[in-house]
Order: sequence, then structure tokens, then C-alpha cells
Amino acid sequence: MINLENIKKAYGGNVILKNINLHVSSPAVFALVGPNGSGKSTLLKMILGLVIPDSGRVSFNGTEVNDTNKDIKKKIGYMPQVPSFPRNLKVREIIDFLDSLNGGPPPHHDKLMKDLEISRFYDRYFGDLSGGMKQKVNILQCFRSDKSLYVLDEPTVSLDPHMAYYLKNLVKERSRDGHSFVFTSHIMHEVEDMANEMALLLEGEIRLAKKLAELKDEFGGQPLEESLRQYWSSLQYT
Repeated sequence: MINLENIKKAYGGNVILKNINLHVSSPAVFALVGPNGSGKSTLLKMILGLVIPDSGRVSFNGTEVNDTNKDIKKKIGYMPQVPSFPRNLKVREIIDFLDSLNGGPPPHHDKLMKDLEISRFYDRYFGDLSGGMKQKVNILQCFRSDKSLYVLDEPTVSLDPHMAYYLKNLVKERSRDGHSFVFTSHIMHEVEDMANEMALLLEGEIRLAKKLAELKDEFGGQPLEESLRQYWSSLQYT
């Protein structure tokens, strides 16, 4: 589904990504993990066509992803880490705007509105919402339509445990229906719970790309957090 070939990206001489080669199959729930500043968000934005690599190629089902290919963008849902709707718009105005882009409410709109209890703050300004409420609007805009691929950047940020559980189950439900996901997270038990494949990004390079089950088997069936700790320790002495 997603193929990244020899990707390089730098900003003002600061190299962000170095020779990235990565394949995400379909269906898959693929996690990108790594410390802050490792290039995870930049990589996600390249998949979306929001950032163009300095060299290399990003393709979606064999078609190159760029900033002008609108057909591909319609097949990808995006949940940014921080939603950035205008502060002076009410939630209902944001939803009306989204409806105008889609020609009306998409198939999952009503269920998500109910599950997320958005009617409780439907007439409030976006800028006045709590972080958790903003993330609920973020979930709504991403998941109310069926997409071939969903790209999620730290999706459980600002969510209480109940809503984090709901979101993780939503990902599992859509993946069972054949949809694919690429997401970032610093929470290893969340990665272990949701993903079946992962890549470790360090200083702009892919150091590890495996199925989670294979990685854990290499380290005696330890939980993912401990397996990665042992792998990380091994890098210090090579």
C-alpha cells in the first residue's frame, strides 16, 4: 500500500530523514516509534503529501504521493496530534464545513456524534474546548468517512482512559474491516495493543522494522517495552 524508497529530507542543513526505505502492506496497523525529534511526524506528513522529500519516492498503491494528487488524499484520513480548527468557529460550524466538503454527513457521522457525545459542546467555540473535547472533534473528522488508510499522530494525546479505550477499539474495528493504519505513539503498551507491525526511527534512520510478534520472540517473549529496551541497549555496544 505505502512504499517509501530512499527518502531524504533536510531543513536548513539539518538532516531530518536519511535514506528511509519502508513498506506498509494492506491491511496493517503499523506503528512508528522513536524519541522526540527522530523524524516521525515528518514521515507521516510525507505519506499525506504535506511534505515533499528532497529525494526519493513515496507511493500509495503504486502511485506517487505529492502535493497535487487529490485522488490519493481522498483515500487517506488524518488525525494530527494537535487539531487546529479556527478558535472562533463553533463545533457545529466546523461540522457544517466538513459536510460541505463531503456533500453531506458521511456514513459513520451519526454514530460517532453519539459515541463521542459531541452534542454536549455542539454550540461551543472550538477555542473554548478542553483538550479532550478538541480531540473528540479530531476523532470525528478523521473517522466519520471510510478511508483506505488512516494516519494518526499520537492519537490518544489529551484523551481520558475511557476515550483512549474507545479510540483503540475503533482502530481495531476498522482494521478488521480491511482498513490500514500508520500511527505514532510514545506509549509502548498502546503500540503493543494496537499494532501488528512497527518501525523504530532513531536520528532520522530506520533502525528496526518488524512484525511485533517476531521482535518479541527474539527477546524471549518479553513485552514490547522490555524487548525494545533490550534492543536499544544492544545498540549502545555495537
